[in-house]
Amino acid sequence: MRPTSATTVRRWSFAAAALACAILAGQVLLGLQRQGQDAGLRGFAGDAKVPPTIALATKSLGCFRAMFIIALWVRASDLQDRGKFFELNDLFRMISQLEPRFPSVWAFWAWNVAYNCSVKFPASQADERWRWVTLGIQILRDDGIRINPKSPVLLRELGWIYSHKVGQDMDDAHIYYKVQLALEMQEALGRPPYLERLKAMAAAPATERDLLRNPAVHALVDALRQAGVDPFAKPLDVANRAATLPPKALGLLNDTDRADAVGALEIYLRATHLRDVLRLDAGRMIRLMDFGPIDWRIPDAHALYWAAMSVEVFGADVFAVANSDRMLFHALTELYRRGRLQFEPGTDEEPDTWVAAPNFGFLDAIVRLHEQIVERHKGSDYAEPTRDGYLNFLRDAVLNLYIHNDLKTATRYLKRLVELGGEPEMPLEDFVHQRYAKLVEGMTTEQALNLIRGFLFRSLMFASLSDTDRAVGEENLARFLYAKYSQQNLAPRIMIPPLRVLWLDALRQAIYSFRKFQVDELRRLYPTDVKAIEDEMKRLEEEAKKRLAPPPKASPPGKT
Repeated sequence: MRPTSATTVRRWSFAAAALACAILAGQVLLGLQRQGQDAGLRGFAGDAKVPPTIALATKSLGCFRAMFIIALWVRASDLQDRGKFFELNDLFRMISQLEPRFPSVWAFWAWNVAYNCSVKFPASQADERWRWVTLGIQILRDDGIRINPKSPVLLRELGWIYSHKVGQDMDDAHIYYKVQLALEMQEALGRPPYLERLKAMAAAPATERDLLRNPAVHALVDALRQAGVDPFAKPLDVANRAATLPPKALGLLNDTDRADAVGALEIYLRATHLRDVLRLDAGRMIRLMDFGPIDWRIPDAHALYWAAMSVEVFGADVFAVANSDRMLFHALTELYRRGRLQFEPGTDEEPDTWVAAPNFGFLDAIVRLHEQIVERHKGSDYAEPTRDGYLNFLRDAVLNLYIHNDLKTATRYLKRLVELGGEPEMPLEDFVHQRYAKLVEGMTTEQALNLIRGFLFRSLMFASLSDTDRAVGEENLARFLYAKYSQQNLAPRIMIPPLRVLWLDALRQAIYSFRKFQVDELRRLYPTDVKAIEDEMKRLEEEAKKRLAPPPKASPPGKT
């Protein structure tokens, strides 16, 4: 037997010492965790439980976990510098398993997939882009926030994805994102209005067992299963009476004698989907609707939801307070600017219709909220930008109200703007004229005419969607700009055509580009003008066909 060398003995001694240190470190860590729990110190986690797979990953490496995490972060930094965003996604999946309580891991991972990975696909592949944006939402909503429910960073990041990535127009595929979100929420909640439906969902039974205590619902569920449909396996198909369901099942759902049972089942199925899949709380949604008639198909509604949660948990951090307040106010402002949605899913022949318009139902709530925010930040570094944002909002509101003929409310907000020192005292008409005079001065004739045609086109678009108030407002703005530009261009310049001609140009463009149900509405509103344009279009098509038709073949020699 070979004698043991001194080197071998030292190696084994070091190994034994390292093992002892690891065991000791593990015991110390467990002791610290127990002391933290006894003291109620849970960090961002609150009472949330970590999933078993993550718990195994965090504990199996023991004291070597920190070294492994450092190595992964170094690798992540390298991949970020090299633009390897898809590899970075896989790496952060690993880091999140090892550092589940570190909010920045989830925030960076979600941002990477929603912003970097998504734009690796061209805008023509909008479905692929949306897949990555959705993944970013799910990383935060389904995992990061579930494990760290008290983290204002993660709540704010999720609100930002809805507000900026989906809600704004920076991404070439933004309309596709908006349509997909609208489809998802319309499938989950049905069509608006939502307040009474959400109240019913908040009061729905908590479990399937509680639901089936209702004999009529129990009988309906048994009948649906006999018809080949398990309502709890296909909840939204049943709730929406999908055409793909078997005819017998559809007959049960449309049976007027079972209307109460069908209604109770539908509300339960929607409530469980809302809670378990979309991670939205019906009670919180109801409370937020105190601000105004929220349409939950709009991205800014979801930005508001998560921003409001962030405000609740931001604590005493002034920077966090300012950021959360800013997002909350921005989400509410966008709901005022485009909170009334006209949405119709597309067909094989026609595209989706997603058109948003202002909803003045949010104005008073926004003013109250922003005055509270301005007061809260008084004397801080954020006082001036917060106040400036509020004054700009009031200016925008006064103009919009004037255009929509609500002169009383416009005058009230202008008075408040003057009281705050945002504008000198002046009549409402002078304020509006000054604001829009700056818009048209310096424009070329072509620019001015295109702007006026654009407002006329938007007026026709809202008219085709039966939104009379918005249609009148857009036409008023077009008339106002036309009058202002005409006054400024009395000197010998290019003659601008009458407003009637510009309106007919806009109508012609609308007939070419609107969906069939919209053109039908225009045909009802303006029968003579639409018929004249359609006759003109038909005549031009026939003339074009004649010009493009091949010449008649020449007769063979000797024949007439």
